[in-house]
Amino acid sequence: MSVQSKYTAMQAVYWMVYSVAFGFVTYYLLGTGIGEAAIGMVTASGGIIAAVLQPLTGSLTDSGRLRWKTILVFLASLCLLFNILMIFISSEVLNAVSYAGFITAVNLIVPVANGASFYYERSGEKINFGFARGTGSLFYGAAAYVLGAVSVRAGIMSVPAAGALTSLLLILILISMPCQREVCEVRRQAGGSIISRYPGFFMVVAGCTLCLSFHSISCNFLIRIVESCGGDAEVMGTAIAVSAVFELPAMFGFSVIAKRFSAGMLLKVSAVFFIIKSLLFLFSSGVGMIYFTQMFQAGSFALMIPASVYYAESSMEKGDKMKGQAYMGLALTAGSFIGALSGGFLIQMAGLKQALILGTAFTVAGFILIAAGTVNKKRESK
Repeated sequence: MSVQSKYTAMQAVYWMVYSVAFGFVTYYLLGTGIGEAAIGMVTASGGIIAAVLQPLTGSLTDSGRLRWKTILVFLASLCLLFNILMIFISSEVLNAVSYAGFITAVNLIVPVANGASFYYERSGEKINFGFARGTGSLFYGAAAYVLGAVSVRAGIMSVPAAGALTSLLLILILISMPCQREVCEVRRQAGGSIISRYPGFFMVVAGCTLCLSFHSISCNFLIRIVESCGGDAEVMGTAIAVSAVFELPAMFGFSVIAKRFSAGMLLKVSAVFFIIKSLLFLFSSGVGMIYFTQMFQAGSFALMIPASVYYAESSMEKGDKMKGQAYMGLALTAGSFIGALSGGFLIQMAGLKQALILGTAFTVAGFILIAAGTVNKKRESK
């Protein structure tokens, strides 16, 4: 089995785990008796802890003190452990804590898994990241569709069962992957903090964070959006599957797209699609409209994720490469908890519409920051 095949399999199974963790968090925790505001806190706490730890994992990998494979196997093992705990415990509090731990581990995997493709590239292995990530979207949608259908019949315990099964499969794939010992790269000798050295990059990270905050609201509380239009958990699973299918063209074709357009330009385009998607969700009035809105995943999330990975790789100097991936991964993590916390609070206190209005504001502000950050990067490179 080639390195490309193993890397693709790793991305595929990881996004199945992600689908369980984030696609069904509200469904599962509501079923255990936890309200939306508390669910937002659970998701947010998992994001906050991961946000604190992500730069550390990036530094450990850049320095060569830990191999990326070791980190990934450890995190996947934590995913397995937390899901097993949820299967056997009945306490609402312990279930919430376990799910927060599950979300933390899943969040921490993202930048390390993405950065692994560039480690392979630097060691002479050709990795088509877009193809691998597109396969991940396909399996994400398949997992959501199957679990959505199963959960209607089997109940909420199908969620941790699916989480445990996919986590175990991820561990087995990771163990089979080759991992050369990376040479420790020397950090460049420029003065100042990493933020002062890459101001444009961190503006883009902030913009991506806001766009992904809306994405978090629409994903974590999709069941509420679906229910407001007359749907149920099975409709939610289908809606997630629709978005995953429409991700495929952008993901699979990204290596071709990236040759024609810069990563910065693609990030701006994705932010515009996020604005459109947020407005469509805001004015959705039926299940068909939700399915239509999910099609815009192709130009929003599906474009932003690979573009952000390439943008981080091209923006950071040697010795900062994995830290760049970690900080860009922080956008997904921070967006996850900002959206979950603000969305959960607003839905419970004011209603779904107010949460979707906030999500729209996030996307507009995100576009402005990304546009400004990419202009700033051009000035830095002169």
